[in-house]
Amino acid sequence: MQINLDFFKTLYRYSETSALELRALPSGKRVFINLDYTDEIEEFCNLNKKENLFFGVALRNGGGTKEHVSQIPALWCDVDYKDTSREIIIQKLKAFPFKPSITVKSGCGIHLYWLLKEPSRQEDIGKVEDINKRIVSQLGGDLNSCDAARILRIPGTVNHKYENKPVCEVVEKEEYYYNLDDFLDTLPAPTPKNHSEGTPTSTRNWLTEAMQGVGKGNRNAVAAKIAGYWINKIAPKEVQIILSTWNLQNNPPLSEKEINTIIKSVSRYEPEKSNTVDISNVYDNQRMLSEYRNYIKSLKQNRFITGIHEIDKRIRGIAGGEVLTIIARAGSFKTAALQNLLKSYINNSSWGAIFFSLEMPIPSITERYCSIVTGASGNDIEDSYTSKLSGAEKFKNEVEKQFLSDLKNLFIIPTKVSISDMVSYVKLIEQNKNIKIGLIGIDYLGLIDSQGKNEYEIISKLSRDIKTMAKTINLPVILLSQVNRKGGEGQTEITLDMGRGSGAVEEGADFVLGLWQAEKQGGTVLEAETEYDLVCKILKNRKGAPGSSWILDLDSSNFRIGADAQKYEPPKRKSKKFDL
Repeated sequence: MQINLDFFKTLYRYSETSALELRALPSGKRVFINLDYTDEIEEFCNLNKKENLFFGVALRNGGGTKEHVSQIPALWCDVDYKDTSREIIIQKLKAFPFKPSITVKSGCGIHLYWLLKEPSRQEDIGKVEDINKRIVSQLGGDLNSCDAARILRIPGTVNHKYENKPVCEVVEKEEYYYNLDDFLDTLPAPTPKNHSEGTPTSTRNWLTEAMQGVGKGNRNAVAAKIAGYWINKIAPKEVQIILSTWNLQNNPPLSEKEINTIIKSVSRYEPEKSNTVDISNVYDNQRMLSEYRNYIKSLKQNRFITGIHEIDKRIRGIAGGEVLTIIARAGSFKTAALQNLLKSYINNSSWGAIFFSLEMPIPSITERYCSIVTGASGNDIEDSYTSKLSGAEKFKNEVEKQFLSDLKNLFIIPTKVSISDMVSYVKLIEQNKNIKIGLIGIDYLGLIDSQGKNEYEIISKLSRDIKTMAKTINLPVILLSQVNRKGGEGQTEITLDMGRGSGAVEEGADFVLGLWQAEKQGGTVLEAETEYDLVCKILKNRKGAPGSSWILDLDSSNFRIGADAQKYEPPKRKSKKFDL
């Protein structure tokens, strides 16, 4: 019998020294061991290997009941395949917003664990049990296994309930850690809903509920209601994006032809003036506070932080539905900046990110990311694949290992797409890769598939559509944009009016950053080449004052951008001297 001691080390990594309860059934034998002596786990299991062996997830202090619980290192869910089939739980996990940290095959089901950043205490028991019930309600687990004193099967032991004697084993382990509030802010309480009509009826929440999707028989009615709500507020094309997003949640979805027919039908009627004036558009002080509380909850669930401290202090994160646009000239490291931002997100979140690379091919993206994750130059990366010198193969293997480790939740789409395609890719990746997408990056605005009479019309439409998409799927979006002719070349500071289709770009973004290269000050005549700093200026900021400029910590040899930044002071203009 090979007990998985690494499972216990991971589960109790942040727990203080306390007692771990082990129990053998049906005999009822029980011991409490100190976490510092994990070899005693193997000893107990070997002595009682003919029985079913369990451990208390929560650490104990003086006994095995709820009153004796001292620390709770994780949340959990016990799923039995007799109650919820393997196929159904796979589908439910794909749609579940929190990826399990540890998955254990119990013999005829699975045990799922979500590790906590900080172990909960006795006073948190009510909250832990509440969240366990919410998880069970969403995934179809055993409601009787939610109590804080619950014991679960020990990985590495035999399940004697079945004739084939299956072994309980860890099948997946990821370093995902969560806060209790992440779950409380996101998962609904396990109270069954009763909609006798089959369609959402709450006057305040019907749209939110409707966007979760409906079944066959209600799709057309709900589609018409959603379209009718939006048709007088935004353009029909934007309504189509919203309905296409909603349609992905339906089972089964409507055809694209049916969606277009519904939009045309709703658009056909000239709305009465009174229809545009509705009490639902009126916010009093209480409703304003309620809206702000919901916004703060969304920040706790998924907020994108750039990882550049001085920038983050000022814009305070990008929430779902918000757009960050980066304006820069060609060759000003804007794609490298986006790559660093996406990497920072996936390395600090259990959710994934999508990079729509409409300009740079996959080999170039891959080599640059190899440089970013290892610190090696592009030449060194290429040489490791082509050189026959000793050590090249070892270096290549180390590069690939780091690459696979750091970028496992990043997904690249290297083809021209439309806005509606982007929405479909989000759903496609979530379903096929079993991960929640939390951030979208687009390189760049001018290459998105769209139609219009001229460049300005196309850019204007795309800017509005991207903002609509961000709000509809409730994800933060990072968008790269090139400068217009006014942007010129060289070291001129980037300003807000330099963005291509500048008025529309500004209107569609919540935050705008400008990047340019400025000549380093204080050089000497002995320097062979002019050196440049990469400067980032906050051009638009919905959460504070714009205008501050920062020298980013860029290593141009490997495209890494660090967390620190220095205040940028533009060089003073030299006063002209006139001969008298």
